[in-house]
Amino acid sequence: MKTLIIIPAYNEEKTIAEVISGVLHYIPSILIVDDGSKDATNEIAKQFNVEIINNPRKSGKGFSLQRGFAYAIEHNYDAVITIDADGEHNPEQIPYLLDLLKNGDLVIAQRTIYRSAMRSFLNKFSTFFMTFLLPDIQDTQSGYRAISVSLLKRMYLTTNHFDTELEMLLEAVKNNAIIRVLNIHHLPQRKSNQTFVDFVRINNLFDKWYLTNFKYLKLSLCKKYVLLCATSIGICIGAPVRLLLEKITKK
Repeated sequence: MKTLIIIPAYNEEKTIAEVISGVLHYIPSILIVDDGSKDATNEIAKQFNVEIINNPRKSGKGFSLQRGFAYAIEHNYDAVITIDADGEHNPEQIPYLLDLLKNGDLVIAQRTIYRSAMRSFLNKFSTFFMTFLLPDIQDTQSGYRAISVSLLKRMYLTTNHFDTELEMLLEAVKNNAIIRVLNIHHLPQRKSNQTFVDFVRINNLFDKWYLTNFKYLKLSLCKKYVLLCATSIGICIGAPVRLLLEKITKK
């Protein structure tokens, strides 16, 4: 498969060189999408023979991913692998992701440990209702994944932040995609650009998406209506909370 590695990056000057060097051992085609970094991330990336797209201002991880997906489609790639720029993901697992993708449409590199107890709780909370749709997925927010470009073309992505990774999974479900899981060992980083606002936004996305699309999903009536009740409550509570938090943090 003609494969493109997409690395969304924001202020990752300490790790970006190591990540690029590691990936180049496996895939020569790399696209860095710099989300308006204010440090030396861009200058360091330019030292490698890779493509770079610069967002004029910080616009969110999802926005960067969507620019990368558009690039992959435009340049006729068959597959995309997304990997974070903070050094958490081990490039040695790239061949395993691609091998699983041969018999699938989307492969999630699923983490087994997290950078903190709070992060573990928030991830499990965000994943709870998603397991009604995908019982095998325990890590909906993993940024390490492989996607067929044919599936990307069928996805309707509307988000610009960390919720894009969940939206990709939801759109894969809607398109009856074959989703596979690779359990990985990794090095959790203490630093994260993800905030509590992002987790609220992620849960809001699930609620809104489900209420819009539940009629298309192949679920038992029991599961369908349990989720219908839960997401309706979630929208009523979560939407105003998100708007308040975004106003306070101006994010």
